[in-house]
Amino acid sequence: MNTRKLRTPAVIAAAAGIAVFGLAACSSSSSPTNEATPEVTAPSGAVTSGSGQEIMSPGGLKTPVNYPSGLTVDVVKADRVTVAAQGPGEISGPGISFLIKLTNKSDSEIKLDNVAVNAFYGKGKTPASPAPTSATPFSGTLGKGMSTEAAYVFNVPSGADPVELQFSYATNAPVAVFVGKP
Repeated sequence: MNTRKLRTPAVIAAAAGIAVFGLAACSSSSSPTNEATPEVTAPSGAVTSGSGQEIMSPGGLKTPVNYPSGLTVDVVKADRVTVAAQGPGEISGPGISFLIKLTNKSDSEIKLDNVAVNAFYGKGKTPASPAPTSATPFSGTLGKGMSTEAAYVFNVPSGADPVELQFSYATNAPVAVFVGKP
């Protein structure tokens, strides 16, 4: 005869409930937010992004940024446009198209495959959704003494000002910031 006790359904249900409660308490919220990447102040006093990259002081949309590496970034145009959704997940509606020009004044090639361009709008710096099929992003390498242009398009509500454009080409280079009204 087997003398082992069988667990009652009430005990099993209680154990399962405790396990589910414990997992729920340990998980983090995955609901989306409208918060931009937080900025923090590094010990040196420089402002950095959440990833640790230094953020340059904001300049105007028409003010070129010269990196110490010899790369110059210039927002050639910032135009209000109507974005037409072309792919899955894209949204039609008002937006802004940024034409960005890069000039390599250094003595070596500059890799452009890691270029990141982000846009924010309004006083709360709401992240703008990119419209990737409407854009022609940077890629490849930029030879010494050469220039290239690329377009980046973002969904931005009509009249949402100011607009902030952030440009980064390498994790060890600071983020250039352009602010203004297109």
